[in-house]
Amino acid sequence: MKQQIKNLAAICGIYCGTCPHYLAPRVNDTEQLEQLSREKGIPVERIGCDGCLSERVSPHCEECRHGFR
Repeated sequence: MKQQIKNLAAICGIYCGTCPHYLAPRVNDTEQLEQLSREKGIPVERIGCDGCLSERVSPHCEECRHGFR
């Protein structure tokens, strides 16, 4: 559990636990998932993340603009 919480604290200062890419798949929010898919131009199946410091990061964050990944 501690590792999971650590993964949610991004180096840039964002808290991943409030990000729709993290939350929507966990609560099965299909409306939010479809909206993110349209906005980001990625398939619904690729939306999902385990936190910035994890191995599974949303395509939205793969190329972090802060340069930390």
